[in-house]
Amino acid sequence: MNDNVSNTHRAVNVFTLTDKEIKKYSLVKIGELFEKNDYILLYNDQYVKISEDNLLLKMKITKENFVYRKK
Repeated sequence: MNDNVSNTHRAVNVFTLTDKEIKKYSLVKIGELFEKNDYILLYNDQYVKISEDNLLLKMKITKENFVYRKK
């Protein structure tokens, strides 16, 4: 399988953030609501960005989530 085919299935809201970039964000406290443009840690340096129509916006952050928000 070539790289072009494998990349077609990657979600558009998954981003890689470096250590330098993540320092621009602060960890959100447990119990707060998700907000548009929050980043959820997915795996290692892979983050999912919350869009304005995401169902998570109606939910609270739990201890299982590592959520970062612009400072």
